[in-house]
Amino acid sequence: MNKNIVFLTGFSGTGKTTAGRKVAGLLSWRFLDIDEEISLDIGQDIRQIFSNLGESTFRDLEHKKLLEVVVGDNLIISTGGGILTDPRNQPVMSELGTTICLEASADMIANRLKHDESSEIRPMLKEDLSRESISKLKASRQQLYSQADWTIHTDKLSPKAVANEIFRAIRLLDQSENTEILDIAPKELSSVVETKNGTYPIWVAQGNLEQAGIRLKKLINPSVGYVITDQGANRYAREVQKSMESSGIESHSFTMEPGEEHKKLSTVELIYKWLAERKAERGHAIVAVGGGVVGDLAGYVAATYLRGMPVVHVPTTLLAMMDSSIGGKTGVDLTQGKNLVGSFHQPQFVLVDTNTLQTLPKRIL
Repeated sequence: MNKNIVFLTGFSGTGKTTAGRKVAGLLSWRFLDIDEEISLDIGQDIRQIFSNLGESTFRDLEHKKLLEVVVGDNLIISTGGGILTDPRNQPVMSELGTTICLEASADMIANRLKHDESSEIRPMLKEDLSRESISKLKASRQQLYSQADWTIHTDKLSPKAVANEIFRAIRLLDQSENTEILDIAPKELSSVVETKNGTYPIWVAQGNLEQAGIRLKKLINPSVGYVITDQGANRYAREVQKSMESSGIESHSFTMEPGEEHKKLSTVELIYKWLAERKAERGHAIVAVGGGVVGDLAGYVAATYLRGMPVVHVPTTLLAMMDSSIGGKTGVDLTQGKNLVGSFHQPQFVLVDTNTLQTLPKRIL
């Protein structure tokens, strides 16, 4: 039984596609929307397919597409609101994956569909988005939706909160079945940060440095990574490099002098030249390993070199873990003041290894 496939089901307007894309992006899994796949194959939108070919033909296409896309693993699949009305589909979904139903009240669904400019008309509603029409159709499917492995009520949840609830459901189902649903360790996922420019995960666990290469490979897949660190965190930078090399990522390391007095433009210039000598490309990655000074400076380098490179933060001090590695703040000091030159540049992810705190003085902890 393959539990690395998650099916999202539920009525139209419950947020399956939006939440599915967020979860798949964070996990570096594939995402597929069955309705979108059918539309691409036929060259018509779902409403046109219903109108021109009929519901029976659409359900056949839907079943065939379901069987076609469940090849492989690490897959989030958003299904149509009526997929379970075809009795052939539920056994397939139950056997091959985990089904999570997104639920919402008829009032909330009506409000969402009426205000969602990107929504196409749902064929089964026949352009009637009234609460009564939605409630009637939804009631006819409710028993089918109840067969899901997990149900999430989305009425009062933001898209970010829905994505987090899907993570939580997968973790709990994983524990109950004693199978490894997520191969990038969701149990260590501490948080998901959502910004206007996208979302990124924060992982917190002992021994996480060993996972740096795997996470880089899955979420960015750079051929080369440039580790920026200082003398105080050099030992951890070497562990990160070892993990990167084990994952097939070529690594280079720049060790700066420690301390706030070295968070300045002259240090940035040294790193620019170092990157240029190694022919760094935009598809490569900057990896900041160290405290707040390293994170601020390396983040600024990533934000500005080649007009922007992906950056990953591996904070090794308590303050960096709690603050400076989160939020995309980058910057360097001038003689006139601290952090006068900087930018906001969000990381691809933050990887925290609590073992790095063991070498800090007790007064800092």
